[in-house]
Amino acid sequence: MRRSIIFLILPVCFALTACTSAELASVEPEQAILAPAVPAPIEPVSAPAEVTPTKATPAEVAPTKPVPAETAKELLLKADRARGNLDGVRWTVLLESHEKGRLSSRAYEVTAKHFDFLARAVEPSRLRGNKLLMKQGSMWFHKTALSKPMPVSRRQKLAGGAAYGDIAATNYAEDYEVKSERTEERAGRLCRVLELEGKTKKLTYDQVVCWIDVERAVNVYAEYYSVSGKKLKTAEMSYENKLDDTSAFISEMTIRDELMGSNYTVMTFSDPALMNVSDRLLTVQNMKD
Repeated sequence: MRRSIIFLILPVCFALTACTSAELASVEPEQAILAPAVPAPIEPVSAPAEVTPTKATPAEVAPTKPVPAETAKELLLKADRARGNLDGVRWTVLLESHEKGRLSSRAYEVTAKHFDFLARAVEPSRLRGNKLLMKQGSMWFHKTALSKPMPVSRRQKLAGGAAYGDIAATNYAEDYEVKSERTEERAGRLCRVLELEGKTKKLTYDQVVCWIDVERAVNVYAEYYSVSGKKLKTAEMSYENKLDDTSAFISEMTIRDELMGSNYTVMTFSDPALMNVSDRLLTVQNMKD
């Protein structure tokens, strides 16, 4: 009986042993026995890359915007002031005309307020008392033999190649439209060349081409044309006079007659002075005083 029980138990044990061995074989190593942890291989640490020192640079400065060039009208306004278009100014102008080899001269004292002016003849003595008035674009002439001032054209000849309107201040900024513009040098000076066309028929010249010195803002040369485009005269101007020791003022203007060949007139401006000018002085009624 005991031997039979032994034989019955042995197969069971062998079965359990086989089962246990199979299960142990299928168990992952970390589940079976806690083995000591193997440290991960340490990768060699590379030396830090060499940093090339850089020079410190100043902070970038935003580029400044270029100053815009003056408009043609702004430039003409400045050029007009150098020709006498001011709040109040007085000067003396001497005209010396060279016609066919003969020289004649006359002088005027001019008092102006903007483009209006009154001119009194001072030389020669036979012309003393003669007056010219420009008021709002219209012109009058008076002398002692006349009972009242008479209207005259600004284009009328005054002396040699100079017209009545030439002794006045210019008003190009208001009286003319700029038709074209270019830049070129004249006598070593950079100039803006403006082609102007008159707005009315009352002007001294229908068309004017003027060379304006960019740095000084003064009109240094001009060509005068008829309405048909025929060149009538040219003029060269210089500005040696000063107002308040700063502002340039015209000192000489040489007008050459393109129609009469060698004839020319030199206008010399002297003793310019700023002053208060009464509106009453620049009236037709005042011409008879």
